[in-house]
Amino acid sequence: EIQRQIKRSVEIQKNLSTISHQAVRKAKIQSFQQKEDEKKEIEETIRQLEADLAKADLKLQKKKCEHNEVQELGQMTEELSALESKASGNRLLAESILDQVRSIEGTANWKLLCVEETRISVEFVGSVSELSLCIDFIEIESGLVTCNAYDSPENMKRTLGKYKRNSKFSCSVLSFFSDKVRAFREDLKKLTLKSTSDISTTVRHIEWFLGRLDIIGKEISMLESRYSGKLQRNPDNVSSYQFELILTSKSKSKVVKALVEIGESYPFAALGIDLSGDIPIND
Repeated sequence: EIQRQIKRSVEIQKNLSTISHQAVRKAKIQSFQQKEDEKKEIEETIRQLEADLAKADLKLQKKKCEHNEVQELGQMTEELSALESKASGNRLLAESILDQVRSIEGTANWKLLCVEETRISVEFVGSVSELSLCIDFIEIESGLVTCNAYDSPENMKRTLGKYKRNSKFSCSVLSFFSDKVRAFREDLKKLTLKSTSDISTTVRHIEWFLGRLDIIGKEISMLESRYSGKLQRNPDNVSSYQFELILTSKSKSKVVKALVEIGESYPFAALGIDLSGDIPIND
């Protein structure tokens, strides 16, 4: 009986030990599962916080952009106000100058084609279309003024065949005018004025240049008529001209041909006269 009781007691202890181990294992499993759930919950919270942070950062960047745009708009408004004030002053000045120009318009060989805030167009009308040209004075941002010279409408009409020629100059003199004015236009395109106040000086210079060409043309025409002269391009220098004169003595017993060089500096330099070589003299 005692042995049976001892055996039963041992079995009970084993059962209790097994139950205890199972309880501990179950508790560990429950604790691990609980920690896994807590971990997932924390990870979800972190993801939510990161998403909220990204949204907040996006809103912050948007606010910064809006703030910068407001600042730029304010700066642009100030600049626009300053430009409007300057434009108003320039407009009043331009209107005053335009009134002065109109008061003398017609007394010179030029006329205004266009007057704007940053551009003035002037047409120079010569005694013939070859002595006519147009020029645009354009003010750029730095305050400088660029020049754009081009053919006048009268010359364009003649080129298109809509202009009836009725000139007191010979064809050779008209070609001389065309070459000189064309070269002068190219020089004007390279010209940059320091300010708008230099426009009047430039207009006077152009007027003087075209007027001087007209006088030279009349001089050459007189020589052509009086001395049977002939104006022609210099074969050795396409930018200059030669004038061939036929001089006859009073007795008309001697005839001398002279070749006069009309270069870029004419008439403000000594003339190159060729009397050497083959000079026919008739007795």
